[in-house]
Amino acid sequence: MTDAITLNLSHNLAQSRYEAETTTGQVALCEYTRNGEVLSFNHVFTPPVLEGMGIGTRLVLFALDDVRAQGLTIIPRCPFVLAVIRKDLAYADLVVPHMRGLVTRSR
Repeated sequence: MTDAITLNLSHNLAQSRYEAETTTGQVALCEYTRNGEVLSFNHVFTPPVLEGMGIGTRLVLFALDDVRAQGLTIIPRCPFVLAVIRKDLAYADLVVPHMRGLVTRSR
């Protein structure tokens, strides 16, 4: 279903968030705070009209790939970010070491 929607994925440094903007102007957000080399992913918002289309997941994966490219680590404060990492454990190494147990812990 997301094939019909074109996304522009970007990192908005000024607003401390990753964005997925559709051609219709709808924007999904992955907000974070930064402390040194650690990003705390605090909240993911997907407009209700876009929910269930995988856009939030694509946005989080984009953000995680960017974190990896920068050599940073994360704190997954947002339950959605944690769920994405649990589904794709290849990203578990990005979680700060003292919190990696959250990734493997059952809900």
